[in-house]
Amino acid sequence: MSDSQHQTNEAPTSQQAGTRKAPPPAGGEKPRAEVYLDRSRDFSTIHGDITNGDPHHGIAAYQDGLPFNHSDELLYDHPEVQTDPNKLKKADRLINRAQKLLDRARSAEPAEEIEDDDDPDQAEGPVNINAWARGIADWPWQEITNFIARKYSKRVKDKHDALELLLNEKAVTLAQLSPKHRAIIDRGYA
Repeated sequence: MSDSQHQTNEAPTSQQAGTRKAPPPAGGEKPRAEVYLDRSRDFSTIHGDITNGDPHHGIAAYQDGLPFNHSDELLYDHPEVQTDPNKLKKADRLINRAQKLLDRARSAEPAEEIEDDDDPDQAEGPVNINAWARGIADWPWQEITNFIARKYSKRVKDKHDALELLLNEKAVTLAQLSPKHRAIIDRGYA
């Protein structure tokens, strides 16, 4: 092979060193952590017929200015997010936080405190009751009951009561519950 056919950083070329991109890893990049709409916090919905050319096509709800689809998943690749640096930064912060929570849940090590970067959008506290009900994240039971008491002005005695309340308040649907929480609802007790 001649030097003109194979370029290296040592070979003189018209390109600056480091401008070539390496091919993606064979297994592909690690997928982004999923971020879901938190139905226990304020959000707005979009109703009506939305045609394919409409900029809101595929968007079912907004929370903190970010679009979510009908499955309550963040639409990270939506042009509205990708063209707005503030929305992109906010979406990246949520994805990074979700990845930290997912990594913490998967590890057998003791839980470390996850920093919120003083995010004003997380002003209601660190508990995401929707993520807890879906089984994506876990918090101490006392924090869950305190959050429910603040948000819904009701004290719950066990997980069954908490899940029933969340279903009645439409903070989560039955299909979205984790298998463990679904079993609690099916049994009728915690």
